[in-house]
Amino acid sequence: MNSQRHILFVTLIRVFLGSVFIVSGILKLLDLHRFTEALHGLHVIPVALIGAIAHGLPVLEVILGVLLLIGFITDLSLIVAGIILLVFLALEITLVVTGSTATCGCFGSLSTEPVGLKDILRDVILFQLLFIVFSRSESLVGVDSFFHSRRLDRIPFRFLDFVRLRKPHAYRALFYSGAILTSAFVMFLLLHGASTVVAEGKSMDSFSVKDLQGSQFVVNFKGAQKKTVLLIFSPECSLCAANMPNWYMLVSTLDTARFTVLGISLNDSETTRSFLSSQLVNYPVVIPVDPAFRTEYGITSTPVTVIVGVDGKIERLWRGNLEEKEFEEAKRAVSRGF
Repeated sequence: MNSQRHILFVTLIRVFLGSVFIVSGILKLLDLHRFTEALHGLHVIPVALIGAIAHGLPVLEVILGVLLLIGFITDLSLIVAGIILLVFLALEITLVVTGSTATCGCFGSLSTEPVGLKDILRDVILFQLLFIVFSRSESLVGVDSFFHSRRLDRIPFRFLDFVRLRKPHAYRALFYSGAILTSAFVMFLLLHGASTVVAEGKSMDSFSVKDLQGSQFVVNFKGAQKKTVLLIFSPECSLCAANMPNWYMLVSTLDTARFTVLGISLNDSETTRSFLSSQLVNYPVVIPVDPAFRTEYGITSTPVTVIVGVDGKIERLWRGNLEEKEFEEAKRAVSRGF
C-alpha cells in the first residue's frame, strides 16, 4: 500500500511538472515580444539566433510538458527538461550577481519583475522535483508503463545506443554530466558577457550609427567638448514608451553648454519611425550600424539613461523608467554638470 501511494505521489509530481512546462511554453507563445526582449536582455545570445530561440523554446517546453503529463518517453523528457532548467538557473544566478534589472521571461506576461532570489529558488525546487521523478520513472503510471518502454534503449532512438543506458545509475550519470556541462558553459558565457555590461565607471568606445534618413557617422566620446547623454530604448518595449515623456522633460532642462543628447533605438528605422510618430521627442535619434551593438555593450534591459564624460567613461546611469526620485537625480546631473 505504501509503495502504491509512493508511486501515485511521484506520478502526481510528474503531472505537475508537465503542467508547469506547458503553461510556461504557452505564456511565452502568447507574448513572444516580451520573451524576445528578455532574450535580448541576456546580452550573450547572438542576435541571429534570438528569433529561432524565442519561437523554438516555447514549443519545446510545450512538447516536453505533454510528454511528462502523459508519461511518454519520460526519461529522455526529464533529461532535456533538467538541462533547460539548469540553463535558466545559470542565467538567473548571473543576472542576480551582476545586479541586472532584466527579466527572465520565464512565464511570458507574468514575468514583469527583474530576476531575483525567488526565481532561483523556484527553479531549484523544480529541478529537485525533476530528479525525484527521474529516480522513480520506471515504476510510474503512464504511457511508458503501458507500452513497457520506460528505458531509453527500448525506444527507437538508435543514436543513443552507444551510451548503453541499461542501469539507473547510467541515467543519472548522463543527466548530471549533461546538465553540469551545459550550465558551466552558459555560466562562462554570461560571466564573460557581464564584463561588458554598461555600468558606471566603465568606458564606452566609439561606435557607428545611422540617422533615420540613413546617413552614417561615428559617435566618439573621448576628447569630445561636451559630455553626452545617451537615451537608449527599444520601440517594442512598453516601459520605454511610458518613459518617453520623462526624457522629453529631462532634455528640456538640459544644459546645452555642457551636454549633448542622443537617442539610440535598438530596432530598425521603419519600426523606430513608427514608434516616434506617436511620441514627443526633442533630440536626435540614431540606430547602431552593428546589429550586435546591444550584445557588445551589454544592454541588459531598456530604457537606459546614460551620461558619458569627455574621457569616455560612464559617469551616471539609470536603468528602467525614470521615476520621481531618479528623474530628479538625472535632472540635477544634466543641469549643473559634474
